[in-house]
Amino acid sequence: LPPVPSASDFQPLRYLDGVPSSFQFFLPLGSGGALHLPASSFLTPPKDKCLSPDLPLPKQLVCRWAKCNQLFELLQDLVDHVNDYHVKPEKDAGYCCHWEGCARHGRGFNARYKMLIHIRTHTNEKPHRCPTCSKSFSRLENLKIHNRSHTGEKPYVCPYEGCNKRYSNSSDRFKHTRTHYVDKPYYCKMPGCHKRYTDPSSLRKHIKAHGHFVSHEQQELLQLRP
Repeated sequence: LPPVPSASDFQPLRYLDGVPSSFQFFLPLGSGGALHLPASSFLTPPKDKCLSPDLPLPKQLVCRWAKCNQLFELLQDLVDHVNDYHVKPEKDAGYCCHWEGCARHGRGFNARYKMLIHIRTHTNEKPHRCPTCSKSFSRLENLKIHNRSHTGEKPYVCPYEGCNKRYSNSSDRFKHTRTHYVDKPYYCKMPGCHKRYTDPSSLRKHIKAHGHFVSHEQQELLQLRP
């Protein structure tokens, strides 16, 4: 058997330039500098991810940002990708969302944190979890409101004189406050119907009563607007 080379018989080589995950290695002095490594050692990972054979197509998470369409298996990977590569300020426009079908149509945000919260409406990320029932929410404020359903806290008091009703969130209080006024701005637009309501949810329930003879297209015309 050939003698085992000692440490002095080796010379170090530098890290390979241009290879992201290069490593330091040693060669015998008598090797003549010959080095045989597989071609994969010098190739960078592909930029675009391919479909995973382990997951069915509906389970693949797709980045719908303009001209992207990268695929991910984990929601957190998709979220990190969008936040790191796409959420960037644009000149004179702020942070603009270019997600396919976004209802904002390019209208920007003046702060990054607002944009990050908005992106959750597309990725369905819900990082705020209730410690009591494990429900998840995209906004911390929504978790705080939900938590009151467990604690029974109702900090929002009706401002109308003589009414002491309390609510867990400002939206429900606002709907209730309108019942103290004669004006009912939400009205049914069905011909011949004169029903009026103080809040859109009541009008929505009323419109469903017309559903057995009102087509879907007609219901869309009955928008919940004052």
